[in-house]
Amino acid sequence: MANIIEINYNELFEKEHLIRDHMEQDGFIKIIFNDEPIFEHVMNSTREFFKLSQEEKHTMMRNSVTTNSNQNMYYGYFPSNLNGKEGLDIPNPNMKMDEGKYILNERIVYAEGFSKDMSHTINQYSIFSHVLGLTVLRILLGDNVADDLCANNTHLSVLRLNYYPPHSDSDDCVENSGGVKLSCDTHVDDSLLTLLYQDNTSGLQVENPHTGKWESVPPSSNSILINSGKLLKMVSNGKYNPINHRVLQNYEERISIPYFMCVRPDAHINNTYPTYHEYMKNFEQKKEYSHINELLENYLM
Repeated sequence: MANIIEINYNELFEKEHLIRDHMEQDGFIKIIFNDEPIFEHVMNSTREFFKLSQEEKHTMMRNSVTTNSNQNMYYGYFPSNLNGKEGLDIPNPNMKMDEGKYILNERIVYAEGFSKDMSHTINQYSIFSHVLGLTVLRILLGDNVADDLCANNTHLSVLRLNYYPPHSDSDDCVENSGGVKLSCDTHVDDSLLTLLYQDNTSGLQVENPHTGKWESVPPSSNSILINSGKLLKMVSNGKYNPINHRVLQNYEERISIPYFMCVRPDAHINNTYPTYHEYMKNFEQKKEYSHINELLENYLM
């Protein structure tokens, strides 16, 4: 079982040194909330989304071709043919255009069967996650650096809703080289921070950076798990490193809601990458990143 420090939300500023130490040494912390109604609301809304018919969800497919100016070209619904996992990527709901330019601010056009109350809940949860992430980022990097990276409404953060269907031993799930069946392969996140809320189904594991052993992270419905990503490593000059994590094959349905905290398109990363756009140019081989780069080019002209 992973030994991840738990910090009560009301004690964040009293334990700043612990947050910095554990993010530096372990790459993960867990924030505990005593009573936060938005958790139940966003989980209910997420369940309702994945209960929609496939036809309705497919209207929100990534890269769908539409004549609507609000087309979902990068964000949107995506299913996996390999293990049945489904997801929905939702951009910063407060994204603002700069002089009318289109900067990755595709508005999610929800399926007709998804109510306005549910979409409002999801947008409110996205804002809640960003405020929490920015608070932790200020503790890690200082107010000026954190605010310069992503305090305004041009940050490129993404909220993702994940649904993992139940599997059996015979299912062909993602499998890594060690022969362990996985629903989500070993990876580190590209984000500054990832803020994960999940249901009470176990499966998440992190690789202990000190021993190299995989350790399970017990789920809890009153907490947010926060981990560092590649961007945080770069902006902190290697002080905070991303940690490998994965999800074991699940035998009952599992829902997770990660918020991938990102920066402004023109935010300074480090001496190697003067802006986030310069960093993203390294990922042009991926279709979705090519689309991002095209939009960033237009924004930064």
